[in-house]
Amino acid sequence: MASRIETSSNHLKVLGRFELTDVRRFTAALHILTARQGHEAVVLDFSDVGGAYLGPMAAVCVEILMLRSRPVRPVNARLVLPTQPRLATLFRNSNWAHLIDPDNHRSSTYKGYVNLPLIRFQNPQEQKKVVDQLVDAILCSMPVMDRLDVAAIEWALNEVTDNVLVHARSPIGGLVQMSTFKTTRRVEFVVADGGAGIPSTMREGHPEIGEDIRALEQAVREGVTRDPKVGQGNGLYGTLEVARASEGTMHIYSCKARLDYENHELRLTREDVPFRGTVLTASLDSSNAAALGEALKFGDRKWIPLDYVETRFESDTSDALIFRLGQEAESFGSRVAGEPVRTKLANIIQMNLGRRVIVDLEGVPLISSSFADEVFGKLFVALGPLRFGQVLDIRGVSATVRSLIDKAIVQRSGSKDA
Repeated sequence: MASRIETSSNHLKVLGRFELTDVRRFTAALHILTARQGHEAVVLDFSDVGGAYLGPMAAVCVEILMLRSRPVRPVNARLVLPTQPRLATLFRNSNWAHLIDPDNHRSSTYKGYVNLPLIRFQNPQEQKKVVDQLVDAILCSMPVMDRLDVAAIEWALNEVTDNVLVHARSPIGGLVQMSTFKTTRRVEFVVADGGAGIPSTMREGHPEIGEDIRALEQAVREGVTRDPKVGQGNGLYGTLEVARASEGTMHIYSCKARLDYENHELRLTREDVPFRGTVLTASLDSSNAAALGEALKFGDRKWIPLDYVETRFESDTSDALIFRLGQEAESFGSRVAGEPVRTKLANIIQMNLGRRVIVDLEGVPLISSSFADEVFGKLFVALGPLRFGQVLDIRGVSATVRSLIDKAIVQRSGSKDA
């Protein structure tokens, strides 16, 4: 059910579930308040919102950042948080509150690994850092991932965020956010920008393309790009193929065009209300192992990209992988801190069958008994004694930490629940 959007004076209020299909009505209402009525300060009231999601909220944040960054008559926004405590927390943790109203809301300090807040990137260094964060979160939160699947998701994130920097000409850079769902094995992400829009940039290299809807349709074809000198034109095509292979979804809103891929159908829609920039959302299902990796085929060639696992964990001097515990956890004092470390380590082992993994504890002076049990005790049970010894090589460990790891393994070995 669509949300209601009401305006009064300089107030814009959203009621009900705020979804992607509501975005154009929201931006149109905001345009009336700021461009036609001339308000330089607006109030965005989400007090009665019944639900909010990655895509539409990223679009809202893009719009506000664009208004605030205007060189002439910039517009400031004040945010009224949802009255539902759960949703108010979501606005803060997702960084939506800060990006909309930085004067009254601090940047998100959320440290979870299942959901990442909406992060802004404006240059290649920031882009790489945020993509690495997203991939790391997948490894920490989604057990038993296939390496090619993770590489395909990483490739799609790299391509779509790179498009923002290379093609979009967005004065605010781009925004990206991700959520993972362990039970359904889904990864959802959004990438948004305030640039010229896909149809507009496509027409720069293909002036024969007329309507926005046709330009967007061309943009998701293999090998079609604005400028062959700066890209091969496979980013949106490959991301759509990853969504298709995973039986997932993908949505693009840009200018006066909209693309929806869901339920195995691709639909393109002409819209009356323009959307400034681009917002792309994707939901990828990783339950069918290696299906995502198989999607990356361009021409007759299967593409195997350089991935995060290779650049972070592989060694230049041996076939073993190196898992530096000091770099993989912010804390070593609790079971909660140990769970994402164990999930990530188990994924690294699963993705590289037949190869040893060196767990380097150099610089880790102490770990708690619960952390030792969560990481090493549970992993010992999951792998079994023989494989645990064959696969893992624990190095750089102090006598104290070694005794805690040994104790956790002994207790797990003798436990009836092991």
